[in-house]
Amino acid sequence: MKPTIGRVEHYAPPKPNLKSDAFPFFGNGSFTFAFPASAMNISHPYFYIFRVVPKGPHQVSMEYEVFRNVNATDEEFYRADQWFKQVEGEDKDLCNGVQPNLNNNSYVQGPLHPEREEAVLHFKSLVKAELKKHDMEEKKVGRQIWPARRDQSLDASIDEDEAFCKNICGAAAGPEPALAW
Repeated sequence: MKPTIGRVEHYAPPKPNLKSDAFPFFGNGSFTFAFPASAMNISHPYFYIFRVVPKGPHQVSMEYEVFRNVNATDEEFYRADQWFKQVEGEDKDLCNGVQPNLNNNSYVQGPLHPEREEAVLHFKSLVKAELKKHDMEEKKVGRQIWPARRDQSLDASIDEDEAFCKNICGAAAGPEPALAW
């Protein structure tokens, strides 16, 4: 499958050392990821919607909505739920363990497992491609581009609209007033 930035769909290939009776939900799952921050995964016991929500430069929230299949037995759902929570907990612990070294610029990445971490490798390639595109755009315009800032634009008509709106709203006269709720 050719990597794309839009929707990425894949089916989990059989894992040689996982016995099918141990995780009957694992082999029949459909795992869909929408770059860069959401997924919907479907298996027999349940499907879930997953979102990664940045809370700031050093914090992210992971949000899950889990929907149980009405035909799943309590045991199937419980086993799938426990397995999923264990995997997510391990991933969270790994991320939290790495963060202090990222913060002090001492983290050195090791090799990723070619079978177990293929999704991570693919995600990294997508992020790297987007960062390269952004870097090339900044070089093209000769300045940093901060997409979340209102004063950044790459189009003269937008600059004109912003100046007009600031003038109409009185924002040109001084700092913006605080919002009153």
